Amino acid sequence: MSIPTPPPLEVPSDWIELRLPFNVGSGRTMYTGQEQSGRARFRFYRKVGDERIYGRAWFGPGTEGPPGYVHGGALAYALDEAMGSLSWANQYPAIASKLEFQYSRPTPMLVDLHIEACIQSATKNRLQIESFVRLPSGETLVTGIGTFAILSREQGLIFKNVDPEGVMQASHLKWSDG
Repeated sequence: MSIPTPPPLEVPSDWIELRLPFNVGSGRTMYTGQEQSGRARFRFYRKVGDERIYGRAWFGPGTEGPPGYVHGGALAYALDEAMGSLSWANQYPAIASKLEFQYSRPTPMLVDLHIEACIQSATKNRLQIESFVRLPSGETLVTGIGTFAILSREQGLIFKNVDPEGVMQASHLKWSDG
């Protein structure tokens, strides 16, 4: 039996692939960019002048929950990555402190889904982020709301595998005061 592969990515021409200062997905077993894995593929993008991020997600048999549908944990994982990526893409070095998900209906596997995340509010220590998984028709299947703690420069030292010259010393990051 062959493993289904995701369709080619189709994204609008004004989207730019999001690159973070570290490799999201490194060493994780569910997420993969490998098209032949049968697990999941998701990519995040930005539009020039837009603080939101947009994405495409595809979930294969390796993410199945109920027969034919994506496991809720796989969807939560994708939205957690979207919200965390959004924070870093907007220069907030932040980590999740509270995540909530509302599942509107089962999410079918083997469909090229749409993801979107946006910052709802920001203080000097916290971000509120909202995210969505949608069908190509625009119907929302999952909504995620996350509270993210903005790290202080000292707390950022937990990222031992990150190039200090690239992230830790970056003057453009919006570090918390503590």
